[in-house]
Amino acid sequence: MLSANLMFFAGCARIKKMPPPTPETALVRVLPENYPHLKDDMGLEQLETAISQSLKYLNKISPEKTMRFGPDVYSATHIIRSLTLFLNKIRTHPSPETLNAFLIRHYRVYQSTGKEGTGEVLFTGYYEPLLNG
Repeated sequence: MLSANLMFFAGCARIKKMPPPTPETALVRVLPENYPHLKDDMGLEQLETAISQSLKYLNKISPEKTMRFGPDVYSATHIIRSLTLFLNKIRTHPSPETLNAFLIRHYRVYQSTGKEGTGEVLFTGYYEPLLNG
């Protein structure tokens, strides 16, 4: 019994718990030559709605407020300009190939380092229905 307990504790000593990523290391910038094929599985109308909602929020906060994407920091003003450019492109109803080329040319892509650096990420969200009563 004693040897089994010693083996258990020796095994535990080998497990190295990784610290959670810092905001600077939670996302890493992907090199352009490694960008995935970017596409949306819904229609452009839903993407336009999502971008418009983000712009509504961003236009309510201080233009100087900054947001971190991995090692990069952007002001709200920069993000508003970026989303406005994206929204204007969406409104031209580009083909998937044209939109993908536009995104590669104008935007940076980030990848999450994930849980303990494994790339495993859990995304959560909520849906708030609006019901007329």
